[in-house]
This record gives sequence, structure tokens and C-alpha cells, in this order.
Amino acid sequence: MPNRFSPSFNLLWVLWVLVTLLGSTISYVPDFAILSGLLIGIGQWAILRTKLQRTWLWIPATAIGIPLGLLIGTIDFIAIEWTVDFPYLWTSYFFIAGVAGAITGVLQWLALYRKLEGSSRWTFISAVSWGIGVTATFYFFDTHGSSIDFEFGNQIGRGILIGILVGAISGAFVESMLVNPHPRHESI
Repeated sequence: MPNRFSPSFNLLWVLWVLVTLLGSTISYVPDFAILSGLLIGIGQWAILRTKLQRTWLWIPATAIGIPLGLLIGTIDFIAIEWTVDFPYLWTSYFFIAGVAGAITGVLQWLALYRKLEGSSRWTFISAVSWGIGVTATFYFFDTHGSSIDFEFGNQIGRGILIGILVGAISGAFVESMLVNPHPRHESI
């Protein structure tokens, strides 16, 4: 049973982008991945709960998934980089963010798989959205944003752009799944 406030098709996507942007921006400034995951998780959960019941596990999944994924992605990339010479810096951004998105996506999927048919695709969408969002953001700031002398402004800008891109990509998928959901029959 949906809650009182049930956003429409376009509003759901806009809200998803907004909460992802806010969580990414606010916590990107001090660069705390746990805070980012917690803020994004709470905001996205607030949207999910308008369409699905008992999705509170989305919050810890996101709060744990983002920092754990970044750690594992970084360690994996360093290990791989010793044997493979990557010609472009963007490959490291995509690899690390993609791994972080995949790990976060698996944990988030565990919060949804019993509630929403087709949710198995979420892990892939999460990996792709984080990979593209972080890579495009760092590419932009490395090539065009490097003239910004104020590093704090660079940090905020990165958080905003990452939040917009990740939220837009993942939000489109979430919106398509939640507007006409095919809930699984679950036993209590």
C-alpha cells in the first residue's frame, strides 16, 4: 500500500535526482563517503517508500555500499594497475566508481528483490550510473574546471555534477520500475 504522498511519473524522477544531488553535494565537501551514502540512502528511501512497503534496508545498504565499494574499487584498481598500464586516467575513475556502484547496487537490490519484479537489473544500472557520473564529472573538471582557483568550489561543483548525472541515470530506471510496479507476492 503506497503512502499518502505518491509522486507522479516525472515528479518521481525529479525528486530522485534532487535527493541524489543533495546527498552527493553536501557530503562531497568533506569527502565522507559514509555520510554521502547515508544522506542519499535516506532521500531515496523516502521516495521508494511511497510505492513499496518495508524498504528501510535501502538506507544501510546505501550508507555501507558507497564507502565499501569505493574501498574495494580502489584496492582492486591498484592491484590491477600493477599489471596493466592504463593509458587514460578516466579508466581509473570509471573502474573505481563502477565497482562502488555495483557493490552498492547489490546491497540495495537485497532491499528490493522480494518486493519488486525485475529489480535484479538494479546492480547493473547502479554500476553504470556511478561509473558514467563520476567519470564525466572528473573529466569535465580535469579539462574545463581546472581554471577554478577555489578548490572548495571545485569540490562542491563535483558533488553537484556527480549527483545530477548519477541521479538522472539511476532515477530513470527507478521511475520506470515504480510507476507501473510489478510487485512480487511476498509472505509476511
